[in-house]
Amino acid sequence: MHFSLYQWLDRIFPRSYSFKIMAVAFVGTHIPLLTAAIFTMLAYGGLAANLGPLLILLGATLIGTGLTLLAIHQLLRPVIATEKAMARFEHDSTIDPLPRQYRDEVGRIMRRASRLMRASRLRIATAKLEAQTDPLTALLNRRGFQEAMPDMDAGVLFMLDIDHFKQVNDEEGHDAGDTVLRHIAAIVRETVRADDIVARTGGEEFVVFLPRTPIEIALEVAGRVRAAVERSDTDGIRAVTISIGVAEREGEEELVSLLKRADTAVYAAKAAGRNLVVDARTMTPIANAPKPRR
Repeated sequence: MHFSLYQWLDRIFPRSYSFKIMAVAFVGTHIPLLTAAIFTMLAYGGLAANLGPLLILLGATLIGTGLTLLAIHQLLRPVIATEKAMARFEHDSTIDPLPRQYRDEVGRIMRRASRLMRASRLRIATAKLEAQTDPLTALLNRRGFQEAMPDMDAGVLFMLDIDHFKQVNDEEGHDAGDTVLRHIAAIVRETVRADDIVARTGGEEFVVFLPRTPIEIALEVAGRVRAAVERSDTDGIRAVTISIGVAEREGEEELVSLLKRADTAVYAAKAAGRNLVVDARTMTPIANAPKPRR
């Protein structure tokens, strides 16, 4: 598309569409005055002899120009509001309400801008959710888990790993393995609180963060999860167990360090015979009996 007049005016007023419109209006409203002055000078004895009428015409033209420019500015307010709304959406995804009742071109632009912003926000939210969610278990993935904990509270993290999971995949197939993963995810999610953060961070590895929870309570919860998995029925698939490592956050400890300590405790549980919960403070298994719920 070619916009010759627009391109020419853009060199003069590069940052304001309003000024472009007003410049056109100013020139347009002064053409009659210029025409009258030229005609008067040529046909009626020059400008001096007709100065009074020309001054009246000039005054009327200036008043008309001022009113025209004011009216144009008011007409441009919906366009300006739409631009500001889109700029704010681009900055922080906030959608400012725009009028929906107008039926002309500007009204249609406002409605379409509103629809586009709402649709874009939905797509962004959906894409973000998909990027942070494990599609198999519907839990958070590693990225989602890390982003869910930017300002990590005091609390306890436990990591669990499915014992001999490779044998399930090798002997019964990957579909059976997927069923086991979904099964474990459901047990964990049902056992912990709604505000506890649960994620699948690896092939057969899950993590749970219990904010503002004493270590003793966290060890009880981990024991319940372990016992629930041991007792559960996986729909004809071989029975599985899990090994869990529990680590309490120390002071301002970073998440990477906390995960590493919990992972080390998981390896200790594996080395001690699997189907165990190990406290990272002592690196020794705790009693396996499930405790009362919180």
